[in-house]
Amino acid sequence: MKKGSFEAKKHAYRQTQDGVVISFVVHPDDISPELATAPLGTQYMIGYARISDDGKPEQLALPDETEKKRRQFDSLHPSAQAAILANDPEFQLFINETNTSQLFVGDCQNYAEIATKLTRERLGVKSRSELNTDPKAKNRWDVLRSQFKQWQTDKRYAESRTH
Repeated sequence: MKKGSFEAKKHAYRQTQDGVVISFVVHPDDISPELATAPLGTQYMIGYARISDDGKPEQLALPDETEKKRRQFDSLHPSAQAAILANDPEFQLFINETNTSQLFVGDCQNYAEIATKLTRERLGVKSRSELNTDPKAKNRWDVLRSQFKQWQTDKRYAESRTH
């Protein structure tokens, strides 16, 4: 083995209030004197790789943030879609600009809260969860989403004509 690395076999795994303790069995010839005589509590950066049957380290498949699978927006429940869009500044602008309601939103704390209230008012629901259970409310949500997409298209088209 090269300095700073050694072969080990996992021996035990347990949880403590401070973290997880993983114990390994290491051949005495593979322990460096520095590691053997280091005081308890000495911190180390540790890397690891599984050893295959041929004795060579296997390449670990580490999770890549860019490759995380995300659910498509259209596959989410309508209530989840509504919650996400309520936090979208563009949807907030759309729902406010197209508001025909007399709903008083002065007591709202932020734009997402205003968008939520205006959306519920427009859809005729008391809670976004009704979008998952009431087919008529879901249809109204689908129409509102279509209107939002059309509004986005119109807005982008208008902006591209002025530039």
